[in-house]
Amino acid sequence: MKKLIRQFWDMRPAALRPLSEAEYKSDLLDDETKAKVAFEKAWEIRNFEIEMYWKRASYFWAFIASAFVGYFALVSSSNYRLQDRFNHAEVFLLSASASFYPLLGY
Repeated sequence: MKKLIRQFWDMRPAALRPLSEAEYKSDLLDDETKAKVAFEKAWEIRNFEIEMYWKRASYFWAFIASAFVGYFALVSSSNYRLQDRFNHAEVFLLSASASFYPLLGY
């Protein structure tokens, strides 16, 4: 059990330490090339995050659209008008999954 806990929660202190204001100024503000490289790297990371957000959002919209298409295909079919012993559970499951997909995006 301890091995499992250690895998998810490390008790060792972090190697990071807070920077003082003087260290921050000497590391980034005094050396313009270092500051420019840091800015460019931060800009690349931010663009990557935005790109991944839109890709993920488009996948979720595709899932939601396919669930709506499936729902309307089931409801408009001739079998939906017939009574079955499960009371059309497939329509309920499809609509429940369609309402669950937007929650995954958060």
